[in-house]
Amino acid sequence: MEFRILGPVEARVAGRAVPRVWAKERIILASLLLAGDRPVRTETLIGRIWDGEPPPNARNLLYPSIARLRHQLARPDARDRLTRAPGAYLLDAGADDVDYRRFSELRKQARALAGHGERAEAARVLADAERLVSGTPLQNVSGDWAARTRRRLAEELLRSAIERFELILELGRHEEVAGEVPELVAANPENERPVALLMLALHRCGRSGEALAEYENARRRLDERLGVAPGTALRELHRRILAGDPALDPPASSAASVASRSPAPVNDLPRDVGTFTGRRREMEALLALADDDSVSVIAIDGMPGVGKTTLAVHLAHRIAARYPDGCLFLHLYGHSRDRRPADPAEALGTLLRKIGVEPDLVPADTDGRSELWRSRLAHRRVLVVLDDALGVAQVNPLLPGGAGCLVIATGRRALAGLDDARPLPLDVLPPDEAAALFVRVSGTDLAPSGPEVAEIVRLCGHLPLALQLTGNRLRHRARWTVADLARRLRARPGRLAEIRAEDRRLRTAFELSFEGLPRPLQDAFRLLSLHPGPTITAEAAGALLNMPQTRAEAVLEELADHHLLAETERGHHRFHDLLHEYAQELADPPPPPAVPGSVRRLLGHYLALAESADRTRLEEESGNLVPVTAYSAAHGLDDYTGRFGDALADHLEESGRWDDALHVHRAAVRARRAQGDDAGTARALAHLARTQWRTGDQPAALESAAEALRIHQRLGDEEGTAGVLDQLGLIHWTRSEFDVASGYFEQALRLRRSLGDQSGEATTLDHAAIVRFHQGRYAEAVGLLREALKLHEAAGDRVGERKTLNNLAELEITFERPRAALSYFQRIGNMAGLSRQHRANLLHNFGRVYDKLGRYDEALVNYRDALAIYSEIGDRRGEADCLVNLGEHYANAAGRDGEALLHLNKALQLARDIREPFQQVRALLGLARTHHRAGRASAALTAFEEARDLARSVGDANQEAWALWGIGSVKAVLHGEVAARPFLRRSLQLFTALGLPPADAVRAQLEGGTDASSHA
Repeated sequence: MEFRILGPVEARVAGRAVPRVWAKERIILASLLLAGDRPVRTETLIGRIWDGEPPPNARNLLYPSIARLRHQLARPDARDRLTRAPGAYLLDAGADDVDYRRFSELRKQARALAGHGERAEAARVLADAERLVSGTPLQNVSGDWAARTRRRLAEELLRSAIERFELILELGRHEEVAGEVPELVAANPENERPVALLMLALHRCGRSGEALAEYENARRRLDERLGVAPGTALRELHRRILAGDPALDPPASSAASVASRSPAPVNDLPRDVGTFTGRRREMEALLALADDDSVSVIAIDGMPGVGKTTLAVHLAHRIAARYPDGCLFLHLYGHSRDRRPADPAEALGTLLRKIGVEPDLVPADTDGRSELWRSRLAHRRVLVVLDDALGVAQVNPLLPGGAGCLVIATGRRALAGLDDARPLPLDVLPPDEAAALFVRVSGTDLAPSGPEVAEIVRLCGHLPLALQLTGNRLRHRARWTVADLARRLRARPGRLAEIRAEDRRLRTAFELSFEGLPRPLQDAFRLLSLHPGPTITAEAAGALLNMPQTRAEAVLEELADHHLLAETERGHHRFHDLLHEYAQELADPPPPPAVPGSVRRLLGHYLALAESADRTRLEEESGNLVPVTAYSAAHGLDDYTGRFGDALADHLEESGRWDDALHVHRAAVRARRAQGDDAGTARALAHLARTQWRTGDQPAALESAAEALRIHQRLGDEEGTAGVLDQLGLIHWTRSEFDVASGYFEQALRLRRSLGDQSGEATTLDHAAIVRFHQGRYAEAVGLLREALKLHEAAGDRVGERKTLNNLAELEITFERPRAALSYFQRIGNMAGLSRQHRANLLHNFGRVYDKLGRYDEALVNYRDALAIYSEIGDRRGEADCLVNLGEHYANAAGRDGEALLHLNKALQLARDIREPFQQVRALLGLARTHHRAGRASAALTAFEEARDLARSVGDANQEAWALWGIGSVKAVLHGEVAARPFLRRSLQLFTALGLPPADAVRAQLEGGTDASSHA
């Protein structure tokens, strides 16, 4: 089978085109043929077929086209030519079977022949190549990609023709050129090189007047079409013809002519790094950009030592074969202690010499050199790597004008103003790639996934240069171990002194970037390192630097452009760890307890923010507020620490940041005690108790709440007392001590009613209803919840209303009324201001309801999203609850018992870790049902019995009934119906007393029906 793209795109068998290759298939076929032996990503095909605007179901629409094309291209033995690669497709077509690949190979042969002086044979081979062209490339393919590719291929065909005519001129056959080139000029009216060939050929034929007339024709054409004058090369040829320059006369022999004959292609790329490791995603992105014919400039920027040059050179080697006219590398010395940054005129002079321009033909000024550079590279395919650029002004004059060229520019500063550049900001390596790089460079036999390597990677901040230097240092220290290296990196005065190898130091790279900054930016760089948190906003920077916010924002952006800061999200900047250490060394802050005035301004800024209770702002700055509180605690600023604890309590609670809350409230307790502030200490203890309850540390929560209660009672603070009594009720509820919990809730209710605290009363009613629910007193629970809902609505308390609606929905689920539950959850979803924890709970509950309604795919998506949030915010109780439901989903809806057991066992262990009996019973019941359904009766019985005993010990009649039903069902399998009946009867009694729907199913089973316990 033969393939054509230099004309209509088609596959041919025995000289005849394969019929019915439709439009989409032609785009796919052309893409695969142009890729050669490289796979083409599915996303690339989709983008080309739908011009970058694919429908949502594009993949589904693509597959039939792939299947049809695969069938049409199949070999006679039915083996597929079109095969699947990971996330991509590949066409197995030999180089001799594709016209474009044969064309490219013939051009390569012709260049080799010409290089050995065999010009006549080279011209003949190029003529053979041109005979492969059957029309306009990609003639029957539409779309933006096809149009761009058609232009590129047309330029290659033009270059081939020009090369052939240059050879013919060198052979002295100028009459032949003068007769054929006018057709080339007419087909390419805006291209100056065919005009130059025609002018020279006419001049050598003694027709200089016609040559000069062709120049005038070209000048008018360019002015009318493009509004430009002829380029330097054509103007120079015109001048020399007018002057009768004898150097333009026909060659006496076959020596090279002065026509714009191209020298042998140059490739002066540096050696590819043998230890190149990782950057898989970046290479995929870069190769995709290199495949895109609309891309002419790729700008790689990043912090010092991140591996910009290494990546650029590696990419250049990967794609060098696509640029037969040369691969050039130029160091621009943007950051060098020994060399000043290269002047654009100087850089252009070097580039022009690289491509063979004689020194006496190089113009003196930058504009002239730039124009000559662009004219020489027009209609050629040249790859140019511009390394270590200082900025846009240095690079812009060096950009070629031809569409067939590609520039890869690297710089420490983002080249945002570079014409038509596609940026690739380079970050540090991900952990696995960083570990692999260190192991490869160091020559150790350690596993990259091992803890010792992970520690080195962490200490090097995942920075490639740091990993290279430390790895090389270890390789050349035979007596050192990885542990020795880690110890040195951890030691003071710091890592930077140790990250070196021979005469190379990481600090030098940082110093060059720092020294290139203006003095005001240097000062800002130093001061910003005193920020205690991980990210810096313009407001915080303004406080720290003592300047207006708008000026501070500009400073942050300038430092980010230099990659001395990174913008992690909109408006938030951060230091890399090693740059932060370098900046702090420059700042030289005083040791604790001294606090610089700049940092006091910063603490005041954050305290005002915390006390403003602006939910949006608090959410944005959450990552900083905890470290800032820790800083104030470490420096003995007790008033700040205590006030931060009070101000952040509600936010940390509602957003589910309980690990952070533990640190904040423990620090606040210590600070308030140091101040002798009893009321403040009681508040801090109450906050701490609530957080300890949230994180499952119930003994510690009881201790903190009890002490807070004693202080509030001693101070006569009834409002504080009521709050702690309510918290004690929650703690005992979580421990499944329902009677004790009810007692505390009753005390809290009495106090809150006496104080006229309707919002507090509604909250406690909510909590009391939860206990009634677990005691099986459902009617009472519903009554309390409805009373609470009225109070919340009257007070306009949306948070309380949301909690009550959630509890009402729970009751509807218990009574197998999922649609009613869904309506409650939807009401919650329509409420504004949901925190991350609220969102996780809502997603989790939607999953439960969707499972009940048979909407299993939606259920799974919601469970997974909820679980991710629970894990992120440290809500271990919510995580255990969600793991149980996810495990039950896998078992019941999907029949994937292995995944079900994995999630249920994880839930059980987590519930045990946080000493949460209710969730332990739920996980045990899920495990038992899964084993029972899979026929593992003994394992099922053990889990059911453990669940029964635990449920009974905490007085949870509902879950005890479920466990008894399961025991009876397994006993029926193992020992017969007689052995099962006592357990089933007791289960029926409990379900009937509780008024729950499963009573009907148990009754049916006792009467000889089907066992449904493993699917409940």
